[in-house]
Amino acid sequence: MPTNRTKRTRQNQALDYWKIDQLVTGSFLIAGVGYAAMHSNGCNSWTQEQWDQLHDAIRDDWARCGASFMAWWLGETERFTAVYSAMGQSRDPSVTPWALIQFGEPSK
Repeated sequence: MPTNRTKRTRQNQALDYWKIDQLVTGSFLIAGVGYAAMHSNGCNSWTQEQWDQLHDAIRDDWARCGASFMAWWLGETERFTAVYSAMGQSRDPSVTPWALIQFGEPSK
């Protein structure tokens, strides 16, 4: 019997609550969660190289799933609602997400 050997990746598998929140706010104050989990110490003691690593990881996620994130943010889909609302948060399309300001419009 033939097998399907096509590798499939879930487009948004790596976006947990903290990463979504950090894409919205740009706040990395809680060490050990979201994108800040890549460094063991708090952001006040990060070197420029650590900040660059953090921004590279965010930029990669933004390039990979920014279009679906923005569709969700604008209310066109419910893709991240369960994850984000589980922590008592709700999206506010009148607020411009930090990642959009930082990295620009995502490619579709």
